[in-house]
Amino acid sequence: VGGGPGATSAAIDMRSILGFTLALSELPGTRQTVPTQSPVSKFADNPVGYISLIVPDIEQSAAAFAKLIGASMPNNIPDIPIVYPPDYTGNRDAHTRLAMFPLSGISVAYTTAVGGPSPWTESLAKLGPTMHHLGILISGMKDKIAYFEEKGGKLVIGGADIGYCWVEIPQLSTVFELNGK
Repeated sequence: VGGGPGATSAAIDMRSILGFTLALSELPGTRQTVPTQSPVSKFADNPVGYISLIVPDIEQSAAAFAKLIGASMPNNIPDIPIVYPPDYTGNRDAHTRLAMFPLSGISVAYTTAVGGPSPWTESLAKLGPTMHHLGILISGMKDKIAYFEEKGGKLVIGGADIGYCWVEIPQLSTVFELNGK
Protein backbone atom coordinates (compact mmCIF):
# COMPACT_ATOMS: atom_id res chain seq x y z
CA VAL A 1 0.00 0.00 0.00
CA GLY A 2 1.59 3.29 -0.99
CA GLY A 3 5.08 3.96 -2.18
CA GLY A 4 6.08 4.03 -5.84
CA PRO A 5 8.40 6.11 -8.01
CA GLY A 6 9.70 9.17 -6.14
CA ALA A 7 8.06 8.21 -2.85
CA THR A 8 9.99 8.55 0.40
CA SER A 9 7.74 6.22 2.39
CA ALA A 10 5.42 3.27 1.98
CA ALA A 11 3.14 1.12 4.10
CA ILE A 12 3.14 -2.63 3.54
CA ASP A 13 0.15 -4.62 4.78
CA MET A 14 1.68 -7.54 6.72
CA ARG A 15 -1.36 -8.14 8.96
CA SER A 16 -2.06 -11.65 7.70
CA ILE A 17 1.49 -12.80 8.51
CA LEU A 18 2.86 -10.48 11.20
CA GLY A 19 -0.24 -8.86 12.68
CA PHE A 20 0.58 -5.28 11.63
CA THR A 21 1.21 -2.93 8.73
CA LEU A 22 4.89 -2.11 8.25
CA ALA A 23 5.70 1.55 7.53
CA LEU A 24 9.00 2.25 5.77
CA SER A 25 10.64 5.66 5.41
CA GLU A 26 13.71 6.65 3.42
CA LEU A 27 16.51 8.09 5.55
CA PRO A 28 18.24 10.44 6.25
CA GLY A 29 15.96 13.42 6.71
CA THR A 30 13.03 12.35 4.54
CA ARG A 31 10.80 10.84 7.18
CA GLN A 32 7.66 12.79 7.98
CA THR A 33 7.26 13.32 11.71
CA VAL A 34 4.63 14.80 13.96
CA PRO A 35 5.76 18.14 15.43
CA THR A 36 7.16 17.79 18.94
CA GLN A 37 4.76 18.99 21.60
CA SER A 38 5.19 19.55 25.29
CA PRO A 39 3.79 16.76 27.45
CA VAL A 40 0.15 17.48 28.20
CA SER A 41 -0.15 15.24 31.24
CA LYS A 42 1.89 13.56 33.91
CA PHE A 43 1.84 10.42 31.78
CA ALA A 44 3.13 11.75 28.45
CA ASP A 45 6.82 11.75 29.39
CA ASN A 46 7.03 8.01 30.15
CA PRO A 47 8.98 6.02 27.54
CA VAL A 48 7.39 3.26 25.48
CA GLY A 49 9.47 0.11 26.01
CA TYR A 50 7.71 -2.14 23.53
CA ILE A 51 4.65 -2.86 21.47
CA SER A 52 2.89 -6.19 21.87
CA LEU A 53 1.11 -7.92 19.02
CA ILE A 54 -1.37 -10.72 19.69
CA VAL A 55 -1.30 -13.55 17.17
CA PRO A 56 -2.88 -17.02 16.95
CA ASP A 57 0.37 -18.85 16.07
CA ILE A 58 3.39 -17.37 17.82
CA GLU A 59 5.94 -19.66 16.18
CA GLN A 60 4.76 -18.77 12.66
CA SER A 61 4.48 -15.02 13.29
CA ALA A 62 7.72 -14.73 15.27
CA ALA A 63 9.62 -16.72 12.62
CA ALA A 64 8.22 -14.52 9.83
CA PHE A 65 9.14 -11.35 11.76
CA ALA A 66 12.64 -12.65 12.52
CA LYS A 67 13.17 -13.42 8.83
CA LEU A 68 11.79 -10.02 7.80
CA ILE A 69 14.14 -8.04 10.06
CA GLY A 70 17.14 -10.36 9.68
CA ALA A 71 17.15 -11.44 13.33
CA SER A 72 17.39 -14.82 14.98
CA MET A 73 14.27 -16.50 16.25
CA PRO A 74 14.26 -16.46 20.08
CA ASN A 75 15.67 -19.74 21.45
CA ASN A 76 12.89 -20.02 23.98
CA ILE A 77 9.30 -18.77 23.78
CA PRO A 78 8.37 -18.91 27.47
CA ASP A 79 4.98 -19.29 29.10
CA ILE A 80 4.30 -16.11 31.07
CA PRO A 81 2.28 -16.55 34.28
CA ILE A 82 -0.35 -13.86 34.85
CA VAL A 83 -1.58 -12.31 38.11
CA TYR A 84 -5.23 -11.28 37.88
CA PRO A 85 -6.94 -8.69 40.09
CA PRO A 86 -9.29 -10.06 42.79
CA ASP A 87 -12.44 -9.12 40.84
CA TYR A 88 -11.36 -10.93 37.63
CA THR A 89 -14.10 -13.38 36.60
CA GLY A 90 -12.40 -15.09 33.65
CA ASN A 91 -10.16 -18.16 33.46
CA ARG A 92 -7.37 -17.62 36.00
CA ASP A 93 -5.32 -20.42 34.41
CA ALA A 94 -5.11 -18.51 31.12
CA HIS A 95 -1.68 -17.08 30.35
CA THR A 96 0.50 -16.18 27.39
CA ARG A 97 3.60 -17.20 25.49
CA LEU A 98 5.91 -14.38 24.51
CA ALA A 99 8.62 -13.86 21.87
CA MET A 100 10.50 -10.57 22.34
CA PHE A 101 12.58 -8.87 19.64
CA PRO A 102 14.76 -5.99 20.91
CA LEU A 103 15.16 -3.32 18.22
CA SER A 104 16.92 0.03 18.33
CA GLY A 105 14.88 2.20 20.69
CA ILE A 106 11.94 -0.18 21.19
CA SER A 107 11.14 -3.88 21.35
CA VAL A 108 8.45 -5.84 19.54
CA ALA A 109 6.71 -8.60 21.49
CA TYR A 110 4.67 -11.35 19.87
CA THR A 111 2.11 -12.84 22.24
CA THR A 112 -0.24 -15.79 21.97
CA ALA A 113 -2.96 -16.99 24.33
CA VAL A 114 -2.73 -20.28 26.26
CA GLY A 115 -5.28 -21.97 28.51
CA GLY A 116 -8.76 -21.02 27.35
CA PRO A 117 -10.85 -17.84 27.41
CA SER A 118 -8.86 -14.76 28.38
CA PRO A 119 -8.31 -11.11 27.48
CA TRP A 120 -6.03 -12.33 24.64
CA THR A 121 -8.52 -14.77 23.12
CA GLU A 122 -11.22 -12.08 23.34
CA SER A 123 -8.96 -9.65 21.46
CA LEU A 124 -8.12 -12.22 18.78
CA ALA A 125 -11.78 -13.12 18.30
CA LYS A 126 -12.79 -9.47 18.01
CA LEU A 127 -9.89 -7.99 16.02
CA GLY A 128 -7.79 -10.85 14.64
CA PRO A 129 -3.97 -10.58 14.76
CA THR A 130 -3.18 -7.01 15.71
CA MET A 131 -1.25 -4.71 18.00
CA HIS A 132 -2.62 -5.41 21.46
CA HIS A 133 -0.90 -3.08 23.89
CA LEU A 134 1.90 -0.60 24.53
CA GLY A 135 4.42 -1.38 27.26
CA ILE A 136 5.12 1.88 29.10
CA LEU A 137 8.03 2.21 31.56
CA ILE A 138 6.88 4.15 34.61
CA SER A 139 7.59 5.01 38.21
CA GLY A 140 4.83 5.51 40.75
CA MET A 141 2.64 2.54 39.83
CA LYS A 142 -0.21 3.33 42.25
CA ASP A 143 -0.41 6.94 41.04
CA LYS A 144 -0.43 5.88 37.37
CA ILE A 145 -3.17 3.28 37.93
CA ALA A 146 -5.25 5.89 39.77
CA TYR A 147 -4.61 8.38 36.94
CA PHE A 148 -5.94 5.94 34.33
CA GLU A 149 -8.91 4.90 36.47
CA GLU A 150 -9.83 8.61 36.81
CA LYS A 151 -9.81 8.74 33.00
CA GLY A 152 -12.17 5.74 32.69
CA GLY A 153 -9.53 3.00 32.58
CA LYS A 154 -9.97 -0.47 34.08
CA LEU A 155 -7.31 -2.65 35.68
CA VAL A 156 -7.27 -5.93 33.71
CA ILE A 157 -4.27 -7.89 35.05
CA GLY A 158 -1.43 -7.31 37.48
CA GLY A 159 -1.48 -4.58 40.10
CA ALA A 160 0.46 -1.88 41.91
CA ASP A 161 2.25 -4.32 44.24
CA ILE A 162 3.29 -6.69 41.44
CA GLY A 163 5.39 -4.30 39.33
CA TYR A 164 3.26 -4.47 36.19
CA CYS A 165 -0.36 -4.17 35.16
CA TRP A 166 -2.63 -3.71 32.19
CA VAL A 167 -5.01 -0.81 32.18
CA GLU A 168 -7.62 -0.93 29.42
CA ILE A 169 -8.92 2.38 28.10
CA PRO A 170 -12.17 1.37 26.36
CA GLN A 171 -12.85 4.77 24.78
CA LEU A 172 -9.44 4.56 23.05
CA SER A 173 -9.57 0.83 22.20
CA THR A 174 -6.14 0.68 23.83
CA VAL A 175 -4.44 -1.31 26.55
CA PHE A 176 -1.40 0.09 28.35
CA GLU A 177 0.93 -2.30 30.15
CA LEU A 178 2.55 -0.28 32.91
CA ASN A 179 5.95 -1.58 34.00
CA GLY A 180 7.72 -0.23 37.06
CA LYS A 181 11.25 1.04 36.41
